[in-house]
Amino acid sequence: MWREGLRLGGAVVLVVGGLGCIVVALQTNVEAHNTRRGWVESDAEQRAATAVSQPTPIWLPDGAIPVATPVRVPLTVLALSTPAVPGVTAGTTELIDSGFMFLDPPQPGARARFWLNLHTNGGQSGGPIALAIPLAWFDGYRVASTTPSASIDVTTDDGRRRLVFGTLAPGAATLQVDVVSTAEGVAPPSVRVELAVSGTTIGEAHPRTVAPRPRPGPISAVRIPRLSLNIAVVPTDWEPPAFVAGQLRASANVGQGNSVLVGHLTGAAGAVFNHLDELSPGDTIVAVSRGLEYTFVVSDKQTLPADESGPAAPDTRPRLTLMTCTGTWDPLARNYSDRLWVTAEPRPATVHTP
Repeated sequence: MWREGLRLGGAVVLVVGGLGCIVVALQTNVEAHNTRRGWVESDAEQRAATAVSQPTPIWLPDGAIPVATPVRVPLTVLALSTPAVPGVTAGTTELIDSGFMFLDPPQPGARARFWLNLHTNGGQSGGPIALAIPLAWFDGYRVASTTPSASIDVTTDDGRRRLVFGTLAPGAATLQVDVVSTAEGVAPPSVRVELAVSGTTIGEAHPRTVAPRPRPGPISAVRIPRLSLNIAVVPTDWEPPAFVAGQLRASANVGQGNSVLVGHLTGAAGAVFNHLDELSPGDTIVAVSRGLEYTFVVSDKQTLPADESGPAAPDTRPRLTLMTCTGTWDPLARNYSDRLWVTAEPRPATVHTP
């Protein structure tokens, strides 16, 4: 009888344990789903996508003084009645070209300017013009002034900021918006040019960023070709952020010492560094800061206990250090036993000989 009781008790324990594992697994899956969904719908995800996808600026030669296109023909509210040129629709406004230039090396507080050159054909004025710019772009820029002065500045239901200018006189005109950078990005604006009254789109402007070369700053994105990895980087104190890599705030700006990046190995918050152990000496890592690329070459890889953080120590020598978890998972402490550290040195400059 007691043996049957033991067998029955053991079966109950197995069933309860199995149910417990199922519950834990379901909770983990739900947590992962909710975390991923929250990330996809967040502003942070949009900022991360921008950091990864923004094009490399056209860098001005060292010592060059940025001179953005000046306003050539001012706008006017006068309605001219000169007859239209035969064969040309009166008042037809065209977007000719556009530009976006940093007047200072890119960094928070730098001045920048974008402009659009328009032309109104025919003998009549072109009507008020509106510039519709995604509101998210202004997370990194503050409008300092517009030339001529925008008469209306509103936010629209489709998530854009709409600047309305006066009526265009016949001929050429330039709209200019001066901004101040409030973040580390160098992304240019995407501008929809509209007839203000009807909302009719005249054209879309996607200018390329032109800028003086920046000073070293924090890392905004990192690419590892060997792993087909291209992810955003955000500041962090120590704990890796979700779905992106983090640069330790206490570590150096890129190229000015030891720049330390951390990322998750597995889990609901993403697995951005789950293949970090596949790197070998000689592999390339590209760090992006303020639009400028810095290339490093892997020189060392080591596994240390979780409480050992020596590779993250400050150093005057430029290098890039990447860290993630490894070893044995402790379900009670919810932590791994070890840390994997990858060190990369700046790629030597290429010397050209005659």
